[in-house]
Amino acid sequence: MSLGMALEDYIETIYLLGGEKGAVRLTDIARRLNVRKSTVVDALKRLQEQGLAIHERYGDVMLTQKGVELASRVYERHITLYRFLSDVLGVDDVTASREACDLEHFVSSNTTSRLKKFLEFFNQCEKLKDLINTEFKEFLVYGRIPSICEKKEVKMITLKELKTGEEGVIKKVGCDASIRARLLAMGLVPGERVKVAKIAPMGDPMDIIIKGYHLSLRKDEAKCIEVELE
Repeated sequence: MSLGMALEDYIETIYLLGGEKGAVRLTDIARRLNVRKSTVVDALKRLQEQGLAIHERYGDVMLTQKGVELASRVYERHITLYRFLSDVLGVDDVTASREACDLEHFVSSNTTSRLKKFLEFFNQCEKLKDLINTEFKEFLVYGRIPSICEKKEVKMITLKELKTGEEGVIKKVGCDASIRARLLAMGLVPGERVKVAKIAPMGDPMDIIIKGYHLSLRKDEAKCIEVELE
């Protein structure tokens, strides 16, 4: 159910002021939201029409079970967003609370669930907490990327260019279809580690080791296999 920002604020306020079973005075709602009592009355009428609240004339306000369930979900989004802004991003408490109030109306339940899982992961992973609490704060101030995040330079060459004793990981087999199918069947597939055991005097053929087995490859076959040096 989507109520819109204003009505979600009302049921959340009633929920927080009165709890799941407590009655709340109309005056207290108006004071908390900084609005006139007549404005609260209009909002309560709309909440009653949707079966979310009960308000007898001149009486206190209570949420129905349906209203409690919806209010608790809204409040859960608020707390999750607040913790993410405060604990992870380091936003000050006042700003985090205010902006969580703004954001809670637009975040889906799926995103809220993922944020909760991230916070659970964050709180249980000391390495991640240290990275955020130290390195991220330094990045905010100095713009310095920690060494752990630096991009590793990857050198790609063909298998033909490997020298005796060198090894790498196969990244691509780009030969003609018939040759490629045969090489793949031999175990020369992306992700496998390959090592050059011996090269013939004229460079052809090459004796390579893959998965513990020796294979003989021609230059024309080896030159169309791309590997990443380790």
